[in-house]
Amino acid sequence: MTLTDTEGLKAMNFFALSSYVMAFIAWIIAFAGSIASSVSLNDYYPKFSWWALVFQLILLVLLPILYATNSIHFHRMFLVACLSVAFVYNSNSTNNLVYYSGSSTAAASAGFIVSSMINFLWILYFGSDPNSPAVALLDSFGDGENLLVRSRRLAGNKNGRPVITRTGAAAAPGVTASNSFTVAGGNDAISGKENGNPFEAVEPYTQELSGFENPAQPEDAENHTVSNVNNRDTVLPDADYPILVKGLYDYAASPDDINELSFKKGEVFKVKDTTGNWWQGKNSKGDIGMCPSNYLEVI
Repeated sequence: MTLTDTEGLKAMNFFALSSYVMAFIAWIIAFAGSIASSVSLNDYYPKFSWWALVFQLILLVLLPILYATNSIHFHRMFLVACLSVAFVYNSNSTNNLVYYSGSSTAAASAGFIVSSMINFLWILYFGSDPNSPAVALLDSFGDGENLLVRSRRLAGNKNGRPVITRTGAAAAPGVTASNSFTVAGGNDAISGKENGNPFEAVEPYTQELSGFENPAQPEDAENHTVSNVNNRDTVLPDADYPILVKGLYDYAASPDDINELSFKKGEVFKVKDTTGNWWQGKNSKGDIGMCPSNYLEVI
C-alpha cells in the first residue's frame, strides 16, 4: 500500500463511509425484494425498475473507484448528473411498488426509498460548494475534510512540483542577492544575480490594497523630489509576478516543505506563471512559495 493510499484511509470521511454502506445495503434489499416481487406479481412487476437497480449498482461501483484514484473533483459534474438520474429512477420505482400489498414489494419499496434519500444527500454534497454550511455540517461528522478538497490535494501531491534548493545566505532588504538555486532533477544552477533571483529577499509591506497597489513615491527631505532609484528597486521585484490569482479554498503549507506557500480562501496574491500543477506565488507580505494550481483561479 502506498503512502497516498494510507493517507486516504486515514482521511476517510465518516459521512461518505456511512452513507455508502447504507446505500449498498439499501440496494441489496431493493434487489432481493424485486426478485421476490417479480415472482409474486408475475408480469405486473415494473420492468424499468430492473434498469434502476443496474444504474444504481454502476454508481456504487464508480464512487469507490473515483475516491481511490483521487479524481472525484475531475468528474464532479458528471457524478452529480448521474446521481440526479438515479434519484429519478429510484423515486419512480418506489412509486410503482409502494401501493402493492405484500412483504416483498414493501421490502423493494423500502430499498428504493433509502437509495433515493442517499442519492439526494450525495447530490447536495457533491453539487454544493465545499465551504457551504450544509456541506460543512455533513463533513463535521467525520474528520472535517471535504472529499472534493481531499481529492484536489492528493491529486496535486501525486503530480508533484519542482523542488528548489537554496544555497548561500539570504540577502538583506535593499541588497541584491547573488545566491544560486538548483532545480531538483537537473544539473543547472540558476544565478540570482544574473537571471533574476525568484526568491530574492524583499522587504514586506502591507497597505490598504493588500500590497498590490503602486508603491508610494518617496520624497526627498530637502527638495521634495522623487527618488527614482528607490522607486525602481521597489517595483522591479514585483514585475516577476504579473498574474493575479485568488484562493478557491484554504491551503496550509506542509510543515515538512519550506517551499510551499499558505493562503486563505478569497486571498488575492500574485504568481510568476500559470504553467504546471504548482505555481510560484508571492503574497502581499512578500512571502514566496509554491501553490497548488487547483486551489487557485486567475482573476
